[in-house]
Parts: sequence; C-alpha cells; structure tokens
Amino acid sequence: GDQEEGYGGGLYPRQGADDDRIRLYFNTEDMDATLERVQELGGSIDEQKNPVPGMGWYAHVRDTEGNKFSFWQSDENAPTPEGITSGQASAG
Repeated sequence: GDQEEGYGGGLYPRQGADDDRIRLYFNTEDMDATLERVQELGGSIDEQKNPVPGMGWYAHVRDTEGNKFSFWQSDENAPTPEGITSGQASAG
C-alpha cells in the first residue's frame, strides 16, 4: 500500500507491576501471517490481535528470550470490540 514513512508513539498508564519498559511496535501488512511467523521462530504471543476502532490492530508478543514487543497493522475498518473496555488484558 501507499504508507507514510516515519515514527509514532504513545504514552499510557502502567497496566501492572511488570509493565515498566518501553514497548516497541513494528508495522506489519499482515498481522495473522506475522503472528504465525513469531511462533514458527520460537516466540510466543502474549495478546492476540486486538482492534483499535477505526485505526488498526495490535498484538503483543515475546521473542525467544522473553523480551516483549508488539506489532501494528493499520486498518481504518478495524471494528469496536463487543463488550470490552479499554485497557483490559487477558491473564497470562
């Protein structure tokens, strides 16, 4: 697609005691394929893809050493999740 180059960022309240590091996001054109690849390479998925309404999708993963990072896929058609409040995370 015709994507703008550049950097973005966001600052959010901590979600818990282990949430004390900067989280890096990497852009992807295909979140599902990217998450499959993470697992093929020995990484793990902390949080499957979730929509940010009207903006896109994110997913939180870990590499083979347990380092956390995330992926972002832009999608202006991303839906509003049903019955989910912002900041809710699954227990892991």
